[in-house]
Amino acid sequence: MSNPLTAIGNSWRKNWPEVHCGLTGGLPRFLFSRNPKPCDPGVPVFCYHVVSADIFRDDLSFLKHNGYTTLTADALLDHLEGRQAAPPKSVVLTFDDGHANLHDTVFPLLCEFGCKAVAFVVPALHRDDNGPGDNPAVGLCTWPQIREMHDSGAIDFQAHTNSHRYIPDWPRAVPLAGVDPGLVERRRPEPTGLVEDLGGSKAELELRLEKAVQHLAFPQYNGTDQAIRDARELGYRGFFWGVLPGRPVNYPGDPADPIVRVSGEFVRRLPGVRRATLGQILKSRYGKRFAGPSP
Repeated sequence: MSNPLTAIGNSWRKNWPEVHCGLTGGLPRFLFSRNPKPCDPGVPVFCYHVVSADIFRDDLSFLKHNGYTTLTADALLDHLEGRQAAPPKSVVLTFDDGHANLHDTVFPLLCEFGCKAVAFVVPALHRDDNGPGDNPAVGLCTWPQIREMHDSGAIDFQAHTNSHRYIPDWPRAVPLAGVDPGLVERRRPEPTGLVEDLGGSKAELELRLEKAVQHLAFPQYNGTDQAIRDARELGYRGFFWGVLPGRPVNYPGDPADPIVRVSGEFVRRLPGVRRATLGQILKSRYGKRFAGPSP
């Protein structure tokens, strides 16, 4: 039987960054406002891992109905660095870890609604096809699926390191959301130095997809200043974190080392018709104790 105190501790560690940022100006105002104003020229970036078809369909329907534009990582970088302003009401939808759900659920819905997303994947863990013991329901996209999604233009693939290790405590391996841990451990290569890992991730994606890879998302949302310096030497330019104090959304002129992200659960708190209440989102996320009314 699981220890309730352990479960509470794990929940606290997972959610403390959002709590802390809520207290230090690191969460977008639209999350809490009854009648929020558009973020323009700021661009919110949302992070997903594995989604249900019904919920993600509702998110895309909300964005489409309210006139939002979904950007690629390069378009966001152009906006931040002043080369090309993003359209009003722009957002970025990101997906970490490369779960098979990306191809089976996310990709068809993006195509249906004419939206784009950015996917951060771990090249060393993907294969050209699934092995005999691999369960696709808890597996990873194959390279042919990744190539199909890339060729469609709906998903912009970028790097998530080469072997999914925690950068502040390198080379500690960390799990991938929703993926069979046994599959990950069978495929994960022996650790290398950080520079070799980051370079390998970029090189493999560029070789497989014949595109420039300029963006890196840190596993478990955390990087280091040294990792940024090393990655810049390799040609990375945009660095995606989670929430950070004092940086609620991404504005022109903001540095791209960090680009901040909030959970995809909050997409329907953006300004617009048919917004979800904060109570509805918290109830879905944390349970019935948050079921009270909210603006």
